[in-house]
Amino acid sequence: MPSRIEQSTPSVRFYSGPAEPPTSTSEVESRRLFHRHAATLKASGFEIKRSWMNTWKDITPPSQFCLSPNIGLSPGSHLPRNLWVAVNRLRTGVGRFGSIMCQWGLRETASCICGEENQTAHHIIYHCEALRPPNSLDDLVSPGPEGVCWLDRLVGIA
Repeated sequence: MPSRIEQSTPSVRFYSGPAEPPTSTSEVESRRLFHRHAATLKASGFEIKRSWMNTWKDITPPSQFCLSPNIGLSPGSHLPRNLWVAVNRLRTGVGRFGSIMCQWGLRETASCICGEENQTAHHIIYHCEALRPPNSLDDLVSPGPEGVCWLDRLVGIA
């Protein structure tokens, strides 16, 4: 009699042959077959980058901060990871700002060190006298030496 472990272990099938697409849609009825969809897109002349750029142009930009779409890494990718994270949190408006920390119950108030009631990325970038970037938005696009020092101060906040 097989042991309890052997009884509960599902059988495993190994297949070492070439990857063949399913021969019928009944094998994957709930899914659209990728190779067919890709062939249709290719035949239609679909270009992902052009589609992405058109979508980007059609949406209303966020009130936070906007970088144009880029297939590669955004400017500042050469920074140490902690600074790279801080700059991207500021760019996206999602980070350890007072408003979010208070919302999550990790801080008692959402206030900023400058006295503003609600510390957000938008507040830090555009209004905060204590934490605003020294070179305006340039420090979010491509941080120079002053911008790097500013980001270093914000690592615990952003």
